Amino acid sequence: MSNQRIGSRARRSRLRSWLAAIAATSAALLLAACSGSGAGPTPVASTAPSSFLVHGKPTELSYWSFTTGSQQAIDEFNKTHKDIHVTFTEIPAGTNGGYTKLFNAFKAGSGPDVFNVEYPFLPDFVSQGDLADLTRYVTPSLKKKFLPQSLELTTLGGHTYGIPYDLGVQVLFYRADLFDKYGLTVPKTWAEYKADAQKLKAADPSVFLSPLVGDDGVTMAALSWQAGAHWFSTKGDSWHVNIPDAPTKKVAGFWQGMIDDGLVSPTPNNTQAVNAAIASGNIITQISASWNAAHMLANFPSQAGQWKIAPLPSWNGSPASGMNGGSAWAISKSSKSVAASAVLATWMSTNADGVRARVSSGQSSPYLSVGAMNAIASQYVKTDYYSGQDIYKVFDAQGHGLKPWTWGPTMTDAFNAMNDALGDVGKGGSIVKGLEAGQKATVDALRSRGVKVTQG
Repeated sequence: MSNQRIGSRARRSRLRSWLAAIAATSAALLLAACSGSGAGPTPVASTAPSSFLVHGKPTELSYWSFTTGSQQAIDEFNKTHKDIHVTFTEIPAGTNGGYTKLFNAFKAGSGPDVFNVEYPFLPDFVSQGDLADLTRYVTPSLKKKFLPQSLELTTLGGHTYGIPYDLGVQVLFYRADLFDKYGLTVPKTWAEYKADAQKLKAADPSVFLSPLVGDDGVTMAALSWQAGAHWFSTKGDSWHVNIPDAPTKKVAGFWQGMIDDGLVSPTPNNTQAVNAAIASGNIITQISASWNAAHMLANFPSQAGQWKIAPLPSWNGSPASGMNGGSAWAISKSSKSVAASAVLATWMSTNADGVRARVSSGQSSPYLSVGAMNAIASQYVKTDYYSGQDIYKVFDAQGHGLKPWTWGPTMTDAFNAMNDALGDVGKGGSIVKGLEAGQKATVDALRSRGVKVTQG
């Protein structure tokens, strides 16, 4: 019993030390990101061996993922790499699905070598001590291939813990035919978006621009990100948490007003009811991410040629976006070969044949962190659905318009608390109170881990 207490105390001490180190160095990283300069130490050249054959046999790796096309990508990798063999296991997406499975596996010492993790949850895996430090493998020449904003999301305390894959940049999907019917203009600002909603309500009260917005934490994070919010920052050796900051309250106030004025559908987002309303033409825009472009083809095939994609409206009309989704490849600290795993992760993000194998089914539309790979991905999205529009040009503008952002190490707690509270938004509940619930859950979780916290 005493040994267990000592072990637990030691783990908490290591966790506090790690988080304190992250807190102490993240402020400098944020300043570097804002100024456009690089962050963290210069990584040394990779010392991966030229071959991973062991006694004439390939190094065996395990890979878990929820991303579309993973099996096809691994088949291509295995076909072209004779010294590394990868076994793929599909896991469900979401915090209560695949991530729970991953955390439990790591606790049991049976986690995969490589897995994909969405950016908000990467710090959580790092804080648990599950991930290998990949700094030595992300060399300066490799960094040049990635959109800088994605590298910032995989860098903590000056160390790299993931190889970026895709970015779920937000865009506006809109029914071009119904915009013409109701005399609406494609909004460049949120004020124009509201004006369109008012005009639409006057023309036909049964038709709405959007489903309920403000009823989930992920969407609120993405919209707040676009507005210039900073939910997490650091002061000395403390995390500073300010989820309901001024830009976020501005966003919350806008959508609360839209709800209170009946300018959005009362239908909760991400539900079958929303799909039915979109199919019937009762909801005519979606605030969603780049990955949704392929989903539209699958969900609403009869509406081909009726939808187009525009930059997300911003507060001042200048290009700006936040992210809803997107992930990186992470490698377990206990991997059988971190070097071989780094080869796999890098290949999946930077190799043309690997990307082609993953996206060739046409069932995904990822906006990739490696710009050169988007030319390949775009070939497999049926652009006739969007009247021949170059949708990747829109994605790219939004990707380059991403503002600096830092995720905290307890986003599972934050999102769970926010979603519970925001579930009442369509029934008279308050968006701001939902955000405040996320603030409290985050602060409580950090303090329970022995981490110093200040609040906004």
